[in-house]
Amino acid sequence: NGDNLVDECGTCDADSSNDCVQDCMGVWGGTSTEETFYFDFDGDDQGAGDGYLLCNGLDLIGWVTNNNDSDDACYSNVHDCAGVCDGSFVVDDCGVCDGGNADNLGCGCFEPGPSGCDNQCGSTAIIDDCGVCDGVNFGDADGDGTCDADDSTPNGEAVISFSYLTSESVNVSYSSDVPIYGFQFDISGVTLTGATSDFDMISFGANTGTVIGFSMSSLSIPEGNGTLALLTFEPTASGGIISMDNLIIGGQSGVPIQGTPPLNAAVSGCSDADCADVCGGSAIVDECGTCDADSSNDCVQDCAGSWGGSAVEDECNVCDGDNSSCADCADTPNGSA
Repeated sequence: NGDNLVDECGTCDADSSNDCVQDCMGVWGGTSTEETFYFDFDGDDQGAGDGYLLCNGLDLIGWVTNNNDSDDACYSNVHDCAGVCDGSFVVDDCGVCDGGNADNLGCGCFEPGPSGCDNQCGSTAIIDDCGVCDGVNFGDADGDGTCDADDSTPNGEAVISFSYLTSESVNVSYSSDVPIYGFQFDISGVTLTGATSDFDMISFGANTGTVIGFSMSSLSIPEGNGTLALLTFEPTASGGIISMDNLIIGGQSGVPIQGTPPLNAAVSGCSDADCADVCGGSAIVDECGTCDADSSNDCVQDCAGSWGGSAVEDECNVCDGDNSSCADCADTPNGSA
């Protein structure tokens, strides 16, 4: 009449406190227990989401006992800077994700790029008028594209020429790359009789040949091509050579313009010269070959018809006679003896 019993695990004793029990799988004396499981969505052996109490004896596929998964949709749990799983974006040197260092133009992140003609960071250098980067030569007074520092004629150039030359007048023409504010030159080879110009002040010397022109109101003759002055002079029968010397061309504020004088030019003789080579004169050559304008001394024919001859009629009315043809016995012409 003992109290011992055999429990479900085959153990015989009278102590009911150690009787075997069923585990969570229903196995008597089994070791399976309940644990908190998390679903592994991406198969990386790391769970996420809510936990569930499940028997660890079950063949639980896709369940793990940790919830360490930072991204249950990314197997590697490696993300680029844009948060893309296994992405290729990286943070550049300026701290910008996938920036490709585009914010560094060469002078540091988020700073302006190289500047100036020397292409240096923070540079304000510019090219001067001589084409030198960060140079100091500025100015092209005559606008010819050559800076003043390199220009042998910085105030401009004017080429002077003779045009429309006649036996008694000539145009003094110009071709200038800057406005002209005055001029002076000497004319030789002809005797001046007049000078005109677009300047309101012009003078000439008949004896010296000096011509001066300028404006009292500081007006100028425009750049380009045109007529600087019109000169008149005394015509001659033989013509001659007209020349210009001591040319001075003035620019704005009196600066000198490089002037090129004209070549010497041939002046034709007048077409109305008289026998004394006086243009427009009235002298003529008489029948004796004498040239003058005094008709009172023109030679005449003698009684023999010779111009300027000395033959005269004698007292007998005989041309170049000796009065003998009508002399009486006393040798008196037309006598009665």
